[in-house]
Order: sequence, then structure tokens, then C-alpha cells
Amino acid sequence: MRFYIQKKLVEIDLICIKENKPEIYLVEIKKWKRNVGLISKIQEFHTKCEIICKNVEQILKKLNLGLNNVKIIPIVVSLHTGKVLFWNGIPIISIMYLRDFLENLDAILPSLRIFECKVHSLF
Repeated sequence: MRFYIQKKLVEIDLICIKENKPEIYLVEIKKWKRNVGLISKIQEFHTKCEIICKNVEQILKKLNLGLNNVKIIPIVVSLHTGKVLFWNGIPIISIMYLRDFLENLDAILPSLRIFECKVHSLF
């Protein structure tokens, strides 16, 4: 999904919304087979999530969601073969372990990087 925020194009590969909860999962999908350039790409994704959080009203309007005080949880999914890695609380998950990760998400949620976003007004 693409958004223009502050005259910049911001692209997110996958947006997941947890039913009945003000949680939005921003998923960046990478084709990495090795961890070359991993940190710089995750730093860029982290910055992108910060920008989205500061402008969350625009995203909520585009998704037609009437949520207040949203939590944004960034996740990176890649082709690397290792288990789950973390950078600054952002999980980097092999596609092979994505199902296990999602099944145990509630248990590990407190250890993840969560952006607390204040919704000022949707209209």
C-alpha cells in the first residue's frame, strides 16, 4: 500500500489489522537470503514506521478505520533461513517460521517494538 505523507511516498508491503484491537501490523517483506545490508534496511523501515505513526490519521482514513490511539507493530519477513532475529525490538522472521511466530504473537508482544500513535482527529 502506498501513502503520500509530508509529500513523500511511503510504501508498506502488507498491513494487518487485529480485529477488535487498535493494533496495526506493518509488514516489510524482503527477498534477503543473507543478512547483507540488513541493518540499514531495517533502520529505514523503523524510520518509515515513525513517520506513519506521526501521521496515523492519514492511514486510518485511507483504510477506513475509526480507531483511537493506535499501536503500530513493525515486522520484517524475509527468505533467510534462520529463526527469528531482532533489531531494536523489530522481529526479522524467516518465511518458514512465520506461522509459528504468529501463533505465539501474544506471548512475545511485550518484547516487540511498538509505536504508540495518538489519533487527534479523523475529520
